Amino acid sequence: MVVGYGDSFTVYCSPDPETTSWPFQMKDGYISRRYVKARYLMNDQWYDVKLTDRNFTSDFVLTFALPPCDVLDIYRDTPKDHPIVDYGNGGTLLLDESRNAAARQSIHVVAELVDLARRQALDCMCLLLSGGA
Repeated sequence: MVVGYGDSFTVYCSPDPETTSWPFQMKDGYISRRYVKARYLMNDQWYDVKLTDRNFTSDFVLTFALPPCDVLDIYRDTPKDHPIVDYGNGGTLLLDESRNAAARQSIHVVAELVDLARRQALDCMCLLLSGGA
């Protein structure tokens, strides 16, 4: 099993189906657990893993079972279609937490878009990581 990293994803190449604990890393973390996603590649098709708070054994470790597959992709998917902080008409206080989340959303979206190109060919990335190319 070979592990690779991007700024917003962790990829497991040839994951061991007996493994249930999946540590991951993402530069600058994530804003909310609901933005952390997982999927696996089996027979040239991607399947989503349904994650809930119960899958997080810590902030950067997920626990779930996988069928035998070629690739496991744990990635961050910050909303890109709407701001995560709605300041309204002055009704929301500009708390540090809100300002930080709004700023981090922009940074995360850019990193995720850059990583998207690398994540389109994870099977190739796995081949390179394993020294097969």
